Amino acid sequence: MRTTDGTQRPAGSARDRSAVPAAVDRIERESTILAAELDAFDAFRTRLSKIEPTAASAPSCDGAHATGLRRDGERDAALARVRDAYRETVMAVDHYEDEYGESYAEHLESEFGAELACALLGAAPLSAVVHDRLLAAVSAAIDNRESARETLAREERALERGETRLRAIRDDLDAVESRPLLDCSPGELARLRDDVRALERRCDDVVADRQSGDLHTTATLHRDGARSLSGYLYGPLDVQHPLLYDAATVSERIARAQRRVETHLGATVSAEPHP
Repeated sequence: MRTTDGTQRPAGSARDRSAVPAAVDRIERESTILAAELDAFDAFRTRLSKIEPTAASAPSCDGAHATGLRRDGERDAALARVRDAYRETVMAVDHYEDEYGESYAEHLESEFGAELACALLGAAPLSAVVHDRLLAAVSAAIDNRESARETLAREERALERGETRLRAIRDDLDAVESRPLLDCSPGELARLRDDVRALERRCDDVVADRQSGDLHTTATLHRDGARSLSGYLYGPLDVQHPLLYDAATVSERIARAQRRVETHLGATVSAEPHP
């Protein structure tokens, strides 16, 4: 079966191989990363709130670039405290090198944008305006990650609900496949055919619900807000749409069972004596 977004079960896969467990592992890994970053940004915000600005007005970013970046020995004391706090919290998470591997300057720009990073890296002292903007940006980063964790939790529940429905379909399909069709009467075969068609409708419902639901959700996920949920989560996996992959696998089994039942039903009807 090919779904409307092009997902198809790869040929030669083992029967009923499920892609959902790897997808759930991926979600849980991302949730763990987000939890660590939430704690780190919260700790940074606490330390930042205790740093007193050393200037009243915000510097011009262009001016900061024109005069160049301060050497470490010349850095404003408040800016140095900001830098140290950031490195000891946000950049100190265990996954930092694997996930980012960025310098202080690069990470500042990635998280807060070029203008605020410029103000924090430039020659001018830390102003009250920049301090307030940074506090607001850190709060936004925290809100972003809290929203992302909620999105991941919804996605995990959606996968588990869909997989539960598919598991029930598989169980019923096992019962159909275990029937010795040669011993079935035409009436029994007709009922089996109806049962298989009902399984097909149930499987199609799983696909329809997934495709019309949160599959195409775009959310502010970490620093990947422009990507779809599936692209953000499942890009590194072999299967980009795990629940649809599983549904396609089940659908193929259903199609085989339907052909088998209908073949026996046709042969039985043909073999019946005519008046």
